[in-house]
Amino acid sequence: MLSPDEMKIARIAKRLAMEYKDGMYINLGVGIPGESPKFLPKNSDVMFQVQNGIVGSGDVPLMHEVDCDMINAGKVSMTALKGHSIMSSSEAFGIMRGRHLHMTALGAMEVSENGDLANYYVPKKMYRGIGGAMDLVSGCDYVIAAMQHTSKGGPKILKKCTLPLTAARCLKKVITDIAVFEFREEHPRMVLVELIPEVSLEELK
Repeated sequence: MLSPDEMKIARIAKRLAMEYKDGMYINLGVGIPGESPKFLPKNSDVMFQVQNGIVGSGDVPLMHEVDCDMINAGKVSMTALKGHSIMSSSEAFGIMRGRHLHMTALGAMEVSENGDLANYYVPKKMYRGIGGAMDLVSGCDYVIAAMQHTSKGGPKILKKCTLPLTAARCLKKVITDIAVFEFREEHPRMVLVELIPEVSLEELK
């Protein structure tokens, strides 16, 4: 049986998977985005790119399928789909920086109401580096943040981010466990487009 947090993560990942369309090339950040492919139909034609050098990454392997040389950017063992490509990290970053991806989905610590993203650093916590996040959000035209709506009882969607920014005004959509928001050119701030039935608009505010 799933814990409440696991249920929230599954809800976000399932909703995120609804954004993927056949023919897309997509990069997924570590954490919640990485859980989303399992909610795709078996016959889907979506290719996932891994920034350390694979296009066509597959699911987590069974124990007898583990290949120690086959890991994703989060250092998690993975498989590769039929027709996959393996390349150098520099070529993988060229795909990201060259705007060859249709979408990237990342986890987030904070987002702002105007589309800013903070997802790599918390002061006084162990810092592992920004990884490819800045390259992804600057090299991809459609960026989604997938995250839980709150953290330790506090909101993660703010008027202005308090953490160092990964990028400013880079988001096109935010998917949480209770709502979906979009950023549109004709609106200066995020627009609520979906809300789960269990939560009222007043509670969301």
